[in-house]
Amino acid sequence: MNWSRFLRYLSPCFLYSLVIAPVSKAQNVEFLDSIGLQQRMLRFKSQFVSSRNLDILLPVDYFQSGKEYPVLYWMDGQNAFDDKVSYQSESLHFDQIVDKLIRDSVVRPFILVGVWNSEKRYREFNPSKAFEKLNSITKAAIKAEYGGKPLSDKYLSFLISELKPYIDRNFRTLSGAESTTVGGASMGALISFYALLEHPEVFGSAICMSTHWPLSRIKDCNACSDGFVKYLSTVDDTALKDKRIYFDYGTENLDSWYEPAQQKIDKVLDERKLSVQLTTVSHKWQGASHSHADWSQRLSSPLEFIFGLHSDESKADRQYTPGKL
Repeated sequence: MNWSRFLRYLSPCFLYSLVIAPVSKAQNVEFLDSIGLQQRMLRFKSQFVSSRNLDILLPVDYFQSGKEYPVLYWMDGQNAFDDKVSYQSESLHFDQIVDKLIRDSVVRPFILVGVWNSEKRYREFNPSKAFEKLNSITKAAIKAEYGGKPLSDKYLSFLISELKPYIDRNFRTLSGAESTTVGGASMGALISFYALLEHPEVFGSAICMSTHWPLSRIKDCNACSDGFVKYLSTVDDTALKDKRIYFDYGTENLDSWYEPAQQKIDKVLDERKLSVQLTTVSHKWQGASHSHADWSQRLSSPLEFIFGLHSDESKADRQYTPGKL
């Protein structure tokens, strides 16, 4: 056993157990040893969706500082920082990246809540109001591919009515929308953008990496992305007021589908920016693919855009260098 690491986390873990135990009798909690203070909460129960795990990353000074922290809710949370449970054993290495950004005084500390997906991921992450803008043939095709209609509104009810209140009760959070971010990659990015638009009173910013506008997993569906453009045009200005949104996409494999749709979304948002004080960045990463390895390599860019101590849109606009974190 690495006793120095064990002793480093013994006190925080013990304190955490004292804090969380009285209010989470129905939840099981594990502690994961890595950079930062991590917990895995098992089988978080919901009346809207099936039970699922949460991976939580706290700032290293959480139990000593007494401070309140902003929160990032990350979709497909099993991929956040644990290679043992992530897709193809390749996580995003949130713990390592955030630790370096904080030590270098690039971003302010924040709490990461990684929400594991379920076997109904595609249905839960399929934005229902955008889906309803599709023609009947396209809707039928997506329903057949996904195994049913969208469950996104139930999923959002879980996020805002159950999960966020639980996190705010049990952790020292800055609970306002201006301090609450939702994010993800691929379908996780799609539901994150939808969450911000549907619940601007809860979420003040969104991180959308390689947003899967086409919906389909087997072909580039232009009609599907057009459905989201139509939906976005119906969104009231108040949903966009004072928001910050990060978009990006690569150029290889599945990511090569995204540029036309992303440009349409960018155009709609650009036309409304000034009137609602909306801040966005949309970046094309030349040579990047649809993979955890590539998302991890550029993860510091959206984190700096949202949580940067010296926030500047240009800082999210950087050259992609394969093979480097």
